[in-house]
Amino acid sequence: MNVEFLDTALLRTSSYNPRIVHDPELMQALVESVRVMGVRQPLLVARVGEGFEVLDGGRRLAAARAVGLERLPCIVLDCDVSGLRRAVLSIHLTQDDLTPAELVNLIERMVAEEEFSSVEEVCRFFGLSKQWYYSVKKAAVRRVSGVPVSVQALVEGSQLDDGRKAELLELVKEIL
Repeated sequence: MNVEFLDTALLRTSSYNPRIVHDPELMQALVESVRVMGVRQPLLVARVGEGFEVLDGGRRLAAARAVGLERLPCIVLDCDVSGLRRAVLSIHLTQDDLTPAELVNLIERMVAEEEFSSVEEVCRFFGLSKQWYYSVKKAAVRRVSGVPVSVQALVEGSQLDDGRKAELLELVKEIL
């Protein structure tokens, strides 16, 4: 795969980007990093119509636009719409910073849009157990008001039993 430098005007964030949690401080840190060092990791994109859809790198694109960069390093994947959806799911399933709700939403959207016939098919395709999905879904449902989603995701991903997780989340809520 070759790296191509593409005009930012041709790039758009994927409608399949699962991120619903955005940390403004981390985004500002990324903007400052891009301002000082530029974009060091190519965006992963797919050609869609006259432009390109960003499959991985939407935050880097936003940071680059914020500092006025006009061209970015990109790796262009050759895939149809179905391949694009599966590529997005594959990329984001392996990113540790997604919340359980973001993962569940993405998987269920793929099933709803008939990219996969069922959650079980998604799990088989990626070599995941159904138990993994249902534990992620359970974590997505349990939310504690007043506790940042990122903290909740960290607690839910721990090896603690459910009772200890609930206690820890309540303790964090009291501290904040």
